[in-house]
Amino acid sequence: MRNVIATTTFRTAGVARILIVDDEPSMRTMLTAALSGEGYQVDCAASGVEALGHLGRETVDVVISDVMMPGMNGIELLKEIKRGAPEIEVILMTGCCSVQLIEEALRSGAMACLEKNSTGFVLKLLAEVEQALNHPNFLDGCRGLRCLQTQPPRHEPGRLLPE
Repeated sequence: MRNVIATTTFRTAGVARILIVDDEPSMRTMLTAALSGEGYQVDCAASGVEALGHLGRETVDVVISDVMMPGMNGIELLKEIKRGAPEIEVILMTGCCSVQLIEEALRSGAMACLEKNSTGFVLKLLAEVEQALNHPNFLDGCRGLRCLQTQPPRHEPGRLLPE
């Protein structure tokens, strides 16, 4: 089965879209509240497989994923996203950060790997999301504006992921 990732950016909708992927409902709830409170449109998935299905139906600007999940883990999800839609920024989070995990995440294309239990985790995550939305690959002509509703999408929706 092939997975399709839709890749139109937030500029067409006027609001940045964030996908949270975590098998813990309480973490999804807390992050949804924090991010939607900042004005982002937030969707959630409980697994990597569910996240890929969501990415096939909806456009997303940033993915925030837990690393340790049953089935497809966050690193595997990251690799699938980067293979099909490298312009989507991915931020990983984990309950136990190791140097090896951080190195693998960054080598695989993650923007950051944050420890969930660290002091100021939510503030660090919000800063990383803002940085992701201001990344040169993402802006692609935005000239520092939050969104440009008149600019056409920079990608055609629906890019196939290799099997």
